[in-house]
Amino acid sequence: MTGRYKLYGGKRCGSVPIEAALAEIGAPAEILELDFAAGEQWGEAYRKVNPLGRIPAMALPDGTIVTESAAMLLLVCERHPEAGLLPPVESGDRGRLYRWLMFASNNLYEAIGRVDYPERYVEDKAAAPGAERRAIEDLKRFWTMIEEGLTPGPFALGERFSALDLYLSVLARWSVRDWVIEQCPRIAGMVRHTVARPKVAPIWQHHFGGEPL
Repeated sequence: MTGRYKLYGGKRCGSVPIEAALAEIGAPAEILELDFAAGEQWGEAYRKVNPLGRIPAMALPDGTIVTESAAMLLLVCERHPEAGLLPPVESGDRGRLYRWLMFASNNLYEAIGRVDYPERYVEDKAAAPGAERRAIEDLKRFWTMIEEGLTPGPFALGERFSALDLYLSVLARWSVRDWVIEQCPRIAGMVRHTVARPKVAPIWQHHFGGEPL
């Protein structure tokens, strides 16, 4: 697969798993970090890439625009099977990867949004603290389900490192971190093994500093 990817992201945002996957693959890529504080994601230039102003987004080498972090992650891994970031399609592990990646995208991601911006989910601003508390409880429930569903081993699929580890590691870093460390030892161990990988470590350091969680 030839050509350069263009990844639109930002510090500590949903572009991190895709950036890490591109590094693991060794694919040529231009990483563009938008300035959240300055509201660059709402500017006219980026709105031409993603009219919703949401990050991340990615331009494929042929110029096709892709949004949604899970879709981008799966696509780059499918386009570079030699990197081995997806299990064989006929394996049970491929099904497990799809299951937990989509579960995380649909449930964890949404609940993290409710924790970060609870006022967006209620009509009465006075109800925002209650919405945030409910979101935190949902996160704990979702992480418990993932913890119990992981294959024993250093990574989410056991001995095999995969794209799922990259995605879950970033979401774990965003949400109820102390609780995950205490209550989800498999997930905490997965994050430690993932961010210690030579190609992932410098990206993690850039976005999150030295601590895995």
